[in-house]
Amino acid sequence: MIQYRWENPENQRYYRILFARDLFGEWVITKVWGGLKNAGGGMKNIPCANYEDGIKLIEKIREIRLKRGYLQIL
Repeated sequence: MIQYRWENPENQRYYRILFARDLFGEWVITKVWGGLKNAGGGMKNIPCANYEDGIKLIEKIREIRLKRGYLQIL
């Protein structure tokens, strides 16, 4: 499983992705987002055709998060 988490200290938001196989063996990216100080947020699963496509999508998501002021959390 691959996972990343970003937080935006200015607007107190977080964004997290997990990349793993589901129960059927398919690659899926799970995106989770919300507020750091409230229960609001959401979740979305994105199926990927293969591992390489998932890695490319993760890189795009990473670039967008960094451009929007999010900091990557280890």
